[in-house]
Amino acid sequence: GAFTIFARLRGDSYWLAMTMPYSWVLYSQELYADPARLHAADSGLLAANTTYYTRVRARNIGSSTWTNTGSNPVNLATSSPGDRTSQFCDSSWLTCNRPAALKESSVAPGEVGTFEFSIKTPATYGTYKEYFNLVAENKSWMPDFGMHWAFTVAPPTYRWRLQNQAMYGDSNRTRPINVDATTPNTTYYMQVVALNTGNT
Repeated sequence: GAFTIFARLRGDSYWLAMTMPYSWVLYSQELYADPARLHAADSGLLAANTTYYTRVRARNIGSSTWTNTGSNPVNLATSSPGDRTSQFCDSSWLTCNRPAALKESSVAPGEVGTFEFSIKTPATYGTYKEYFNLVAENKSWMPDFGMHWAFTVAPPTYRWRLQNQAMYGDSNRTRPINVDATTPNTTYYMQVVALNTGNT
């Protein structure tokens, strides 16, 4: 969580960052299988030629307020090296070296800003490390803490996990039955809910 990240930076490097006009720490990074960002995706088991949806949240630990307009808008950018063209770029990106603009109109020091974009996985299987950093355009790159995803594009894989199982005494499945309370020669109605944890 955010507290853990801050604790790791409590040394000289943290206090140095606090004195910079533009600096940040990662608050969270999330990957989803759906555009509504409700169903988490496994970055270690992605399908080829498939769109996934990300959210990056960053805490402003500098002394300047971030904005998404004006002469120095804050954007999420590719890094390692900076400004490289990403093979995960799709039409949601500002450019292929700028995945996303700051979602909020302004983020004051101490507050958290959001960046959302989608990725399109390549056709070739393998693991790809995609690095990102923040930049105040026309002003300053922020300190690079090596924020990245390790995206593994894998062959079609079928996996599942049990979410729930239940037994009912009626076909509408409104009257739950304890499995230990069944009687002989009686019809019961089963329900199994399975989560698709594969990439297909």
